[in-house]
Amino acid sequence: FLMPKATVHMDGPLFTDAPKKLIEAANRGLKDIAVHAQGRVRDQLKPGHGRVEGTLQRNVLGYQYKDLHAMVDAGEKLLGTNLIYSWWVEGVSTLNKKRNFEGYFMFRNVSDWLKKGPKEVDDYFRRALLEVFS
Repeated sequence: FLMPKATVHMDGPLFTDAPKKLIEAANRGLKDIAVHAQGRVRDQLKPGHGRVEGTLQRNVLGYQYKDLHAMVDAGEKLLGTNLIYSWWVEGVSTLNKKRNFEGYFMFRNVSDWLKKGPKEVDDYFRRALLEVFS
Protein backbone atom coordinates (compact mmCIF):
# COMPACT_ATOMS: atom_id res chain seq x y z
CA PHE A 1 0.00 0.00 0.00
CA LEU A 2 1.56 3.31 -1.07
CA MET A 3 0.71 6.59 0.67
CA PRO A 4 0.02 9.51 -1.61
CA LYS A 5 2.82 12.05 -1.60
CA ALA A 6 2.93 15.63 -2.80
CA THR A 7 5.99 17.81 -3.14
CA VAL A 8 5.92 21.56 -3.53
CA HIS A 9 9.01 23.46 -4.60
CA MET A 10 9.20 27.20 -3.99
CA ASP A 11 12.04 29.34 -5.19
CA GLY A 12 13.06 32.96 -4.87
CA PRO A 13 14.56 35.32 -2.28
CA LEU A 14 11.66 34.93 0.14
CA PHE A 15 12.31 31.19 0.41
CA THR A 16 16.07 30.89 0.02
CA ASP A 17 17.34 33.83 2.11
CA ALA A 18 14.22 34.54 4.16
CA PRO A 19 15.63 34.43 7.70
CA LYS A 20 18.61 36.64 6.86
CA LYS A 21 16.54 39.01 4.73
CA LEU A 22 13.70 39.21 7.27
CA ILE A 23 16.17 40.17 9.99
CA GLU A 24 17.74 42.72 7.65
CA ALA A 25 14.31 44.22 6.92
CA ALA A 26 13.33 44.23 10.59
CA ASN A 27 16.61 45.93 11.51
CA ARG A 28 16.08 48.53 8.81
CA GLY A 29 12.51 49.18 9.98
CA LEU A 30 13.59 49.40 13.62
CA LYS A 31 16.38 51.83 12.77
CA ASP A 32 13.98 54.07 10.84
CA ILE A 33 11.45 53.97 13.68
CA ALA A 34 14.16 54.82 16.24
CA VAL A 35 15.30 57.81 14.17
CA HIS A 36 11.68 58.96 13.85
CA ALA A 37 11.20 58.56 17.62
CA GLN A 38 14.43 60.51 18.17
CA GLY A 39 12.87 63.42 16.31
CA ARG A 40 9.68 63.18 18.35
CA VAL A 41 11.67 63.33 21.62
CA ARG A 42 13.80 66.22 20.38
CA ASP A 43 10.75 68.15 19.19
CA GLN A 44 9.41 68.21 22.76
CA LEU A 45 12.57 69.90 24.01
CA LYS A 46 12.22 73.60 23.26
CA PRO A 47 13.06 76.81 25.15
CA GLY A 48 11.01 76.93 28.32
CA HIS A 49 10.24 73.22 28.02
CA GLY A 50 13.35 71.20 28.89
CA ARG A 51 15.76 73.10 26.63
CA VAL A 52 18.22 75.67 27.93
CA GLU A 53 21.39 75.24 25.86
CA GLY A 54 20.26 72.39 23.63
CA THR A 55 22.76 69.85 24.96
CA LEU A 56 20.14 67.26 25.86
CA GLN A 57 18.29 67.85 22.61
CA ARG A 58 21.47 67.35 20.55
CA ASN A 59 22.39 64.16 22.43
CA VAL A 60 19.06 62.36 22.05
CA LEU A 61 19.79 59.66 19.49
CA GLY A 62 17.74 56.83 17.99
CA TYR A 63 19.62 53.87 16.54
CA GLN A 64 19.57 50.12 15.94
CA TYR A 65 22.26 48.61 18.17
CA LYS A 66 22.00 44.86 17.46
CA ASP A 67 19.78 42.51 15.49
CA LEU A 68 16.12 43.17 16.26
CA HIS A 69 16.90 45.85 18.88
CA ALA A 70 16.73 49.63 18.61
CA MET A 71 16.58 52.40 21.17
CA VAL A 72 16.46 56.12 21.76
CA ASP A 73 18.73 57.37 24.52
CA ALA A 74 19.80 60.64 26.12
CA GLY A 75 23.52 60.53 25.35
CA GLU A 76 24.58 56.94 25.97
CA LYS A 77 25.50 56.25 22.33
CA LEU A 78 27.28 59.58 21.74
CA LEU A 79 28.83 60.17 25.17
CA GLY A 80 29.06 56.69 26.70
CA THR A 81 26.40 57.49 29.32
CA ASN A 82 23.09 59.30 29.43
CA LEU A 83 23.37 62.95 30.44
CA ILE A 84 23.07 63.05 34.21
CA TYR A 85 20.23 65.57 34.23
CA SER A 86 18.20 63.75 31.56
CA TRP A 87 16.49 61.74 34.33
CA TRP A 88 15.40 64.97 36.01
CA VAL A 89 14.15 66.56 32.77
CA GLU A 90 12.27 63.35 31.96
CA GLY A 91 10.71 63.34 35.44
CA VAL A 92 12.01 60.04 36.81
CA SER A 93 14.73 61.30 39.16
CA THR A 94 14.48 61.27 42.95
CA LEU A 95 15.17 65.01 42.73
CA ASN A 96 11.88 65.67 40.94
CA LYS A 97 9.83 65.52 44.15
CA LYS A 98 12.47 67.38 46.17
CA ARG A 99 12.57 70.22 43.63
CA ASN A 100 8.81 70.21 42.98
CA PHE A 101 9.33 69.59 39.26
CA GLU A 102 7.26 66.88 37.59
CA GLY A 103 9.35 66.58 34.43
CA TYR A 104 8.39 66.65 30.75
CA PHE A 105 8.18 62.89 30.07
CA MET A 106 9.48 63.24 26.48
CA PHE A 107 10.61 59.60 26.30
CA ARG A 108 7.45 58.29 27.98
CA ASN A 109 5.29 60.31 25.57
CA VAL A 110 7.05 58.76 22.59
CA SER A 111 6.88 55.30 24.15
CA ASP A 112 3.13 55.73 24.69
CA TRP A 113 2.76 56.89 21.08
CA LEU A 114 4.63 53.81 19.81
CA LYS A 115 2.49 51.48 21.94
CA LYS A 116 -0.59 52.74 20.09
CA GLY A 117 0.78 51.21 16.87
CA PRO A 118 0.88 54.35 14.72
CA LYS A 119 0.65 54.13 10.94
CA GLU A 120 4.24 55.39 10.61
CA VAL A 121 5.54 52.18 12.19
CA ASP A 122 3.73 50.03 9.62
CA ASP A 123 5.01 52.29 6.85
CA TYR A 124 8.64 51.94 7.96
CA PHE A 125 8.41 48.14 8.10
CA ARG A 126 6.53 47.96 4.79
CA ARG A 127 9.21 50.10 3.11
CA ALA A 128 12.02 48.03 4.61
CA LEU A 129 10.44 44.75 3.47
CA LEU A 130 9.94 46.08 -0.06
CA GLU A 131 13.55 47.32 -0.26
CA VAL A 132 15.07 44.10 1.06
CA PHE A 133 12.93 41.68 -0.99
CA SER A 134 12.83 43.54 -4.30
